[in-house]
Amino acid sequence: MCPGGIKATIVEACIGEYDLSVKDGEQCYTTNTIIPHEGYRACQDSNWFRNDIAILKFNTPLNVPSNGNQRAQGKTSFPSPPIALQDGAPLTITGWGTTDPNPSNPSPPVPNRLMGARLKYLSTDSCKKHWRSLGAGQICGEGTVGHDSCRGDSGGPLVYKDGSVYRLIGLTSFGTPQCASGTPAVYSSIHYFQNWIVNNAGPNGLNRVG
Repeated sequence: MCPGGIKATIVEACIGEYDLSVKDGEQCYTTNTIIPHEGYRACQDSNWFRNDIAILKFNTPLNVPSNGNQRAQGKTSFPSPPIALQDGAPLTITGWGTTDPNPSNPSPPVPNRLMGARLKYLSTDSCKKHWRSLGAGQICGEGTVGHDSCRGDSGGPLVYKDGSVYRLIGLTSFGTPQCASGTPAVYSSIHYFQNWIVNNAGPNGLNRVG
């Protein structure tokens, strides 16, 4: 945890959520079982964004509500076998992060409705032109000015459409202080951490969303 940060002890996850101002069938679950990656060091060293991933474990299965908003009910699949993406491959991010890229705004606006943006995949070599310390387990997506991940989007999905299947390939990790400036953001690679996810989720953990 960074100085001045808040360590989460209880987390709520809502399935089928689209508009935070409207109750339209979403189902919410809480848990205090949070498993951060053992290699995550927060702000303690120069690699503080490495291993930026955690698992939430719930006591009950997470069910997609049949009457929830259909725009918030897309399912994704793990990228196994690995996907060989080329520079420029189309990606999508979603989240409720702020829509104000100004890092000095003490009260940045956040949307009620789930937002999204189209990105382009950047290979490791291409991304290192922007982020020289990019390490294993980190991948990059490049948006355009005004269309990218921002503060509050962390942990959100980075998705690639593989034919008719949407594959979760990353989780939003970090970017520049002035977000949506055209500089690529960095994401934790789901494929790189796939074994860690399976081992820590448990034998039935990946089959409990229906």
